[in-house]
Amino acid sequence: MSILRALVSYYEHMAAQDKMPPYGWEDMDVHYLLNLDDAGNLTLIQATTATYRCPLHMGRSGKIPVPYFLCDLADYMLGIGLEEEKAVGKFERCRELHKQLLFGVDSDHARAIVAFFEKWDPKKAKSHPAIADLYEDLIKNKKMLFRVNGQMVNEDPKIREVWEKHYLSPDEPMGRCSVMGREETIPHVHPSIKRFKGAQAEASLVSFNQTAFCSYGKDQNYNSSIGQHAAFAYTTALNYLLRSKEHRRYIGRDALLFWMNDPAEEIDGFFQEFLFGAKYSSDQLWDKINDLAKGRPVVFDEKKIDPDAPFFLLWLSPNNGRIAVRFFYENTLGELLKNVCAHHERMRIVKPAWVNRETISICSIVRSILSSSQDISPTGGDSGLFDDPQADRLYAELLRSILTNTPYPGQIMHMNAHTMSRKRRQRKKERSKSGDESEDTCPKTTSRVSYIQAALIKAFYLQLQKNVPTGVTYIPEEVLKMSLNPDKDYTPYCLGRLFAVYESVQYLVNKHRNTELNSTMADRYLTPMAETPALVFSDLAELNRKHMKQLRQQDNGTYVNKDKLIQEIMGKVDYAQIKMQSTIHEKNAFFLGYYHQRQAIMQKEDNENV
Repeated sequence: MSILRALVSYYEHMAAQDKMPPYGWEDMDVHYLLNLDDAGNLTLIQATTATYRCPLHMGRSGKIPVPYFLCDLADYMLGIGLEEEKAVGKFERCRELHKQLLFGVDSDHARAIVAFFEKWDPKKAKSHPAIADLYEDLIKNKKMLFRVNGQMVNEDPKIREVWEKHYLSPDEPMGRCSVMGREETIPHVHPSIKRFKGAQAEASLVSFNQTAFCSYGKDQNYNSSIGQHAAFAYTTALNYLLRSKEHRRYIGRDALLFWMNDPAEEIDGFFQEFLFGAKYSSDQLWDKINDLAKGRPVVFDEKKIDPDAPFFLLWLSPNNGRIAVRFFYENTLGELLKNVCAHHERMRIVKPAWVNRETISICSIVRSILSSSQDISPTGGDSGLFDDPQADRLYAELLRSILTNTPYPGQIMHMNAHTMSRKRRQRKKERSKSGDESEDTCPKTTSRVSYIQAALIKAFYLQLQKNVPTGVTYIPEEVLKMSLNPDKDYTPYCLGRLFAVYESVQYLVNKHRNTELNSTMADRYLTPMAETPALVFSDLAELNRKHMKQLRQQDNGTYVNKDKLIQEIMGKVDYAQIKMQSTIHEKNAFFLGYYHQRQAIMQKEDNENV
């Protein structure tokens, strides 16, 4: 299904439930109500924050912008503005529109509006008692809507009939709609997309503004062959999605929209957690998600959800008053959840005791490999999530890989390894700025390889190795486990384990001595050991020998246990495989071994302290 057809289908489904406005109307945020009496006199201007269903605003362009019906800005409705002459001209055009549509209509509301436009003098508006105190605010692009004797004119059946007849009878050519496949009016301009942060106030998804984009002498949207109904429906659906916090999130300047034709709130909550890490609690949520992923219908919010129901995701970017499509995804809900659950299964890894989340959101993954990323609010807020220019591109590529169950973007492993390698420099710089040259040497509080980074290494290679030729292995699958595999003798993995034990020995020695170090073993040697193990292996072994000697004097029982573990790991190391320069895959295996062994040590210490 095409993007536009999916949006049209969504509009038709939601409009049937009165969740979207009918043909020719839109839900508008109105700032002021212009109260008229039966004679068309302006009696009161009332502030409001409500949303009203108003005649559609098509968008304005050109040297002579068109007025809107019933609801518009002060320069059109009252003839007041920063540029008085232009405001008067806009009022005159608005006067003509309303007299043209409402003159002779058998309605008290229509007669009052016509009378208002016939007697209103923009030059005297500023001194009008209803305007005098509000003048400065009224001219600040505030929308206002007519009301007669306390009744909303947009709800008058005869006025609605006049507008709908006018909207449905434009002076436009007929043609076959490329979206609906039927003969209907082809509009030269589509309604605007009005709520896209980063774009102009009125942006377009479909537009032709250069002759190079046009064919057969046609201009503007006559080239697109999109009928009036489809143009209205897809723009209304987009405006609704951009307005809805349940179906829209911003990634930097980009907008991510996701929807189903018949959604359930718990499904929405699941995607908020999956995409942005927003906390969402439901005792049986994951049981239902797994059932849907296995093709079994479930009940959400007293609604039966079919795993074959279509699900859509649309990623949009602003581009000089136009909206660019980064990617569009369509699948059944069951298949999508199957792919998402497979991703979460690949990401499962032993976690620190303080981590209580079952899953890792995409935002958390991106933050972990882009150290300059801003923190994300627990609710996944509406502000830009990242300040790193790479974040939105990385997020989009990672999301696409997860949803389509294809290999993760290759650059994330290089970026992940680079982030772990530069942590020492960042910590040193931060201590220098704060004037604190000390560092907590406790492995439990110093995060050098986070659980998210380790989980990403595991997930990346599990997915990658499903798509490589037979016999090709980047990292042995026995290493890519949720927790420590003490039986595996893959040298880079064992070196990572060995380093974690060395680090824990240093920590215990300094803990007994009640001292703090400016630079720990991990600060100095973790990255060199991962990248050039042959250059530093002997130095580390000698440093550990000195630490072990001190530990023996402090705590002989702990010394025996650590020595036994070190000898066990070293017995699995193939010294001929200790290289001068590690590959990216060997480096990642080292970090995974380091993380696994470190968590095993911490869990053992926690159990002993219970």
